[in-house]
Amino acid sequence: MNEPRVSRIPKGVLLGSAYRVEEWLGGGGYGEVYRAHSLRMDRPVAIKVMKPQASRVTRERFAREAQLTKRLEHPNTVRLLDFGGLDDDQPFLVWELLRGETLAERLERKGPMPPEEVANMARQVLSSLEEAHGLGIIHRDIKPSNLMLCDFEGEKDFVKVLDFGVAKDVLTALNDLTEEGEVVGTPRYMAPEQVLGKQVVPATDLYALGLVMAEALTGSPMVKASSKTQAVAFQAMETDLPIDPQVLEGPLGRAIRQATRKRLGARFGSSAAMRDTILEEMAAANGPGPFTMKENASHHPCSEPVTLEPVLVSESTSCITAVGTETKKGKTRSRLSVGLGVVVVASLGAGILWLFNPSSPKDMPSNPTVQDTPRAVPSNAFSMQMERDWHPKSEPLSGAITLSAFDPLAFLPEAQVRAQKEFADAALTNIQVIGVWQHSIVNLLAVPNGSATYWFRSQQASTPPASFPSNIAFETRCSVAITVDQRGLSAYMPISTCDEPFVPSPRCGLRNVIERFASTTGTPARHFGFQAYYRSKQGTATWLVEAGSYGSEYLTDDCP
Repeated sequence: MNEPRVSRIPKGVLLGSAYRVEEWLGGGGYGEVYRAHSLRMDRPVAIKVMKPQASRVTRERFAREAQLTKRLEHPNTVRLLDFGGLDDDQPFLVWELLRGETLAERLERKGPMPPEEVANMARQVLSSLEEAHGLGIIHRDIKPSNLMLCDFEGEKDFVKVLDFGVAKDVLTALNDLTEEGEVVGTPRYMAPEQVLGKQVVPATDLYALGLVMAEALTGSPMVKASSKTQAVAFQAMETDLPIDPQVLEGPLGRAIRQATRKRLGARFGSSAAMRDTILEEMAAANGPGPFTMKENASHHPCSEPVTLEPVLVSESTSCITAVGTETKKGKTRSRLSVGLGVVVVASLGAGILWLFNPSSPKDMPSNPTVQDTPRAVPSNAFSMQMERDWHPKSEPLSGAITLSAFDPLAFLPEAQVRAQKEFADAALTNIQVIGVWQHSIVNLLAVPNGSATYWFRSQQASTPPASFPSNIAFETRCSVAITVDQRGLSAYMPISTCDEPFVPSPRCGLRNVIERFASTTGTPARHFGFQAYYRSKQGTATWLVEAGSYGSEYLTDDCP
């Protein structure tokens, strides 16, 4: 790495009378990083010095990074060795000096990684996160450039999780430097609750790791956006992100799909649960052969549940240990047992604890077909069912449908017919189209995640039974999403809150909507990527068009 023309701190300067600066390594965010030599420890170290023009909030975040990281001791987390201040009161942090490359650099240099290497990387990241989450710390910025791959003697690709600068301590408000609604992190890897400025939980970090794993397997990110605004829009969508079919069909597909579910309760709730799934799937894929992954000593026998919902409580609770096992399809899983069917896991002190229902789903077919209509099962904050979302294999499209010149509105009647196979009273709630506008034509094949998704909801399935408690949100399978993409036609039926308002069939064609968008925003191009959403906005049928750097615009569906 080239040195800047004027080094902020010259070579040979002593910092805190203990660290001699040797070279500038880089800068960014709110600090400059130097290689230095510790006189006391007689070893090379990395020192991050806060920029002199830093704001008050930046100074507090710098101090928080030290406060949070000094509590972390796991070998897969970068170690904080010391911290102090310069004569002009600029703080600095002293870290272990790592030799290696980040995952981002590895992917740029070598391209996609084999599943065994990705599984090994993910296992180590999960071990680091398990300790952090156990202390109530959410990283909030898991991404390839924050994962360092180091080669130690006898240990190739040893992972170090970097940069807890935007981490959040969910156990105390003292360390929370973000206002409600403020977004910190990298949108390409952020979970919906994070981009929307809501409460973050362990599953927030696991969502990001799932996307990182998929990127490591393919060599390219799952969220391909031309701007941060567009990336935020992708993450805030209700539908799950499309994952490369080859990833989903591989040995890590199940873990990646569950980790990246948009619905919080459908994701893994703990690092241990996600790691166990990875270990199981890799063992099943490789058989009794040479592939094994060492369990880290920090893996406590008390694993947290697979699906979680956060609940605020006022006192700590001890961890519950496994008391038995049950076997399904040749796999042994821990079964937890306590009174009332509810377990409180992970003693975090006063703050957020996790509740779950240990029972397994029994109402879903193991391999549903389009004729299988799943039974709607209500759930609530006290009883989360560990169900996978109903999503059968894609059906082939008819030869008359051309994805490179697709008319979303012309396909709407066919989408509704498909939805009515699941719910006779299925009615439209929204349409989402991702594609490229090419001289008055919508091309769904010009972008990797090009698709048209039609959401329908059943009023009958949305109505809770008379005995259902009025103070608990009713959730069930009341909606179905019909998606058209390069895989074919697919149906997706998640558990949802059943309150999305209905909308009439659009009066404006997408060509009219895009042309109005271009006219309103002054977009000169006739060839650009876009996302279009049609739904009810404050009782009015409305289109939202997002086109990256060209901007976004709400347009009323008011064509004659």
